[in-house]
Amino acid sequence: MPMLMIKCPNTGQAVPTGIETDAASFAILSDTPSQSKCPVCGAVHVWWKREAWLVVDGVGELPTAIVGPKLKKRKRPTRRR
Repeated sequence: MPMLMIKCPNTGQAVPTGIETDAASFAILSDTPSQSKCPVCGAVHVWWKREAWLVVDGVGELPTAIVGPKLKKRKRPTRRR
C-alpha cells in the first residue's frame, strides 16, 4: 500500500506520516491541516494534503512518487569556455 509522505521543514528530508492509502482515496481527501510526529527530527509537524504525496515501495533513498506536487527541475550550470 502506498505511504503518505511529507517534507520535514527542519531537515528538508522526505518523511513518512505513518498513513497508508491508495491513490483514489488520497485524491478525494480534503485539504485540511493534519499532524504527524516526524521520525527524523522528533517534532510534530502540521501539514496539508497539498504538501503531501504518495510513494510506492518506500525502500531506498528516492522512492517513486505516484501522486503529489510537481517538483522543480534544477537548472544545470552553464560551462564557461
